[in-house]
Amino acid sequence: MNEELAKKITSEGDRKEFQYKGYQCLIKRVSGMGHLCGYVFIPFKHKRHATNSLENDLKVHGGITYCDWLEGQWALGFDCAHFGDLVPNFNYTHTIFNTYRDMRFVQRELINLVKQLKAEEER
Repeated sequence: MNEELAKKITSEGDRKEFQYKGYQCLIKRVSGMGHLCGYVFIPFKHKRHATNSLENDLKVHGGITYCDWLEGQWALGFDCAHFGDLVPNFNYTHTIFNTYRDMRFVQRELINLVKQLKAEEER
């Protein structure tokens, strides 16, 4: 990992929580690999609560890759360790083609995911 990326990761921290349109969101860094994952906690009343939503029409970076209980709540999530993503603690031979997905990127994706979930509520 280069020095610039190390500084960015240190300044970002390993966890961020926020709310958007009544949904609780969480960004967590995966220890070991160093990439970020984003989660939206699904309210009990929502049709996706406690359902398998791995294969669905929700559009988010890399698709939904997590659908399970997290910190006592049902969550849908995605990760930033896909082809083209720079995973900070993974030794690449060529990193120029990979992009580090930072906290701002993950937060934007979570906001987009919440908008989709809200639209489902209104149908």
